Amino acid sequence: MKAGINRIYCNNCEEEGSEVEEPDEEEQELLKILKDIQKRVSSIPSIRKHLDTVPQSLSVLSDKYDVLVSEQERAKEKITKLEKTVLNISNKCVYLEKYNLALEQKIHDFDQSTRKQNLEIEGIE
Repeated sequence: MKAGINRIYCNNCEEEGSEVEEPDEEEQELLKILKDIQKRVSSIPSIRKHLDTVPQSLSVLSDKYDVLVSEQERAKEKITKLEKTVLNISNKCVYLEKYNLALEQKIHDFDQSTRKQNLEIEGIE
């Protein structure tokens, strides 16, 4: 510093052109930042519109989910009823098979008892 003169810049910064270049670089950087901010701010309305549609979509999906849950519950009830019906029919089938075998045995026994009482003559023509 020279005799009482207050300087803002050091001796190196007082060179010609150096003072002009730095603010230009800073201004360019600030302009880049400003453009980036403006770009991001300009996209806010479209994002807001998209966010406004999210609750509607969520409501539709919730309704569809509720319908699916109720259909699944009805299907479970129907399956349970059908399983009970199949079990009942299966039990009836087993019963009828056993009853059929018992009837066949009775018929066989009846045939045998009637044959005991019959007289068979062979050799007569």
